[in-house]
Amino acid sequence: MKLVAEQIEVLRKRKQELLQRIEEYQKHCQTRESVGLDGIGAPHFQDLEMDLANHSERSELNQIDELLKTSEFLVDRNFEVIDIGTAFYIDFGHGDKERTMLVDEGTGIYRKAEITPTVTSDFGRAVRGKTEGETISYQVKATGRMVSVTIGEIDRIQKNYTHFIKEKEYASRISKPVKVEHGRLKKEDEEEYRRRHAITPSQVEMLKEELSKIKDSSKDPKQKSRKAIILKLLAENNIAPSPTGTKVEVGSIVEFMLKEEGQDPTFHQVEFINQAVSTETDGMYVERISPLGAALYGLEREETFEVKRKHLPSIKGMVTRVINAEEKRRAR
Repeated sequence: MKLVAEQIEVLRKRKQELLQRIEEYQKHCQTRESVGLDGIGAPHFQDLEMDLANHSERSELNQIDELLKTSEFLVDRNFEVIDIGTAFYIDFGHGDKERTMLVDEGTGIYRKAEITPTVTSDFGRAVRGKTEGETISYQVKATGRMVSVTIGEIDRIQKNYTHFIKEKEYASRISKPVKVEHGRLKKEDEEEYRRRHAITPSQVEMLKEELSKIKDSSKDPKQKSRKAIILKLLAENNIAPSPTGTKVEVGSIVEFMLKEEGQDPTFHQVEFINQAVSTETDGMYVERISPLGAALYGLEREETFEVKRKHLPSIKGMVTRVINAEEKRRAR
């Protein structure tokens, strides 16, 4: 199966939700064991419900892990004709155009609402390989009804998509001041330079996941080179320490608001990392090397920041929450 970045982001977010729920269930079980059964010698009905829910959640978690491990992650999108990962606008004859995206197989949580059509659906088979301006008719097998639609423009605006950060050009991701600072640290402070390249536990998992997809028998030079890089990163074992305190650090989960001139505010929750090394998506991670990351680093809750851009108005923002080890302890 092929997964686009949007689907992978949904899967990983759901995985985090399930891990949190399973952790809460385990704490409940510990409390239940210490208190004992109720007066009639049987578990509470609520406990039975929680047991069933936990079984279902563990099963779902295993399915997600298997899907992420075995699927191909699609990087290149076709912007000339409609294919897997292509977003486009469709007119069903009501006057309003709807944005949609064609994806490979996948149901339920594996698809976001706006990217529901798969290549094997009646609609997907009809539009795949078509391009802008074409009117097509297809039959819905379930009902026998004929449907006619017109394909609008293909969405070629990069910012409308979720991306794998590492696939973007490195020079466009790192801010000039950070690049200069890294150059200085490499010469003058090897220890700090190493800290600036430490990775988080979630990044380690992504590297291992990526490594599992590279076949030992592969003769592709790029695959061999990539495997060597991953093995080197894992062997270095340069893991960022778990963040403490109340400030944004590498490994923090940061919630913040962004306000662009003339636009409504947007709210984000990301993991703060030094830089992407594998399949991190731009909707779940922010790099410290980036202009946004440089602005966020070291801030606390309710502190504001500004990201300056060339030839464009600045983006202003505010940190709304920083989740570190201390924050997690307080939450418990």
